[in-house]
Amino acid sequence: MSEQKEFDISGKSVYIAIPSYMGHVPVDTALTLSQLPLVLRDYGAQCLIHAERGNGVITEVRNKLISKFLESGADYLFWLDDDIVFTVKDFMRVFALCTEKKVVGATYPSRDEFARFYLHPIDRYGPFEFDEMGLLKCKGLGMGFVCMSREVVEAICKDKPTYKKAKDSEEHPDVFRNGVSGGEYWGEDINFLYDLYALGYITYVDTDVHLQHVGTKYYDAKFTIKRQGEL
Repeated sequence: MSEQKEFDISGKSVYIAIPSYMGHVPVDTALTLSQLPLVLRDYGAQCLIHAERGNGVITEVRNKLISKFLESGADYLFWLDDDIVFTVKDFMRVFALCTEKKVVGATYPSRDEFARFYLHPIDRYGPFEFDEMGLLKCKGLGMGFVCMSREVVEAICKDKPTYKKAKDSEEHPDVFRNGVSGGEYWGEDINFLYDLYALGYITYVDTDVHLQHVGTKYYDAKFTIKRQGEL
């Protein structure tokens, strides 16, 4: 980022939501998750971690995790896919930035040899826009590593229909969808952030965070971009 800034996360709480059909994560991710509560405690913050397992319908999984977050009373919702490898520093950067920017994430490569990044800047065909801290302004992003404030979650859930599955005791807001946004077909994560953008919430991307994406191996291509004025 072009500017360093101190953030106070004392008294804040974050709910880490992990969609995980198979119910396991890479060892590196598990080790980082085991360290986070202690590190956050040192900063006067706390976290809750919940994995929704055994359901292959990702829209239902994310809707249910939204419900669990709202019930938890936590201040921030941190989406973490079960195939993303990150460090404590990565998490703390994104979480701290979110206390000011409301929606902050980082990108990661596709799981193939020709790395692609699931990232949609404000103008996908024009110059990239950055804020005063060097964060890339986006309206769509793969949601494997994204943090958002309670305000944002409550705003998108407002006036949305709810539903109850036969085996569940609680109702869930219907906020995730696969379908068309901006004339193109996208999955539930891109559409969710597009819907947030329509409500006035920009997704800010910290391009300095380097995540790995696990498939048959660790894919760790780094997203690089030149900001205005850089050589």
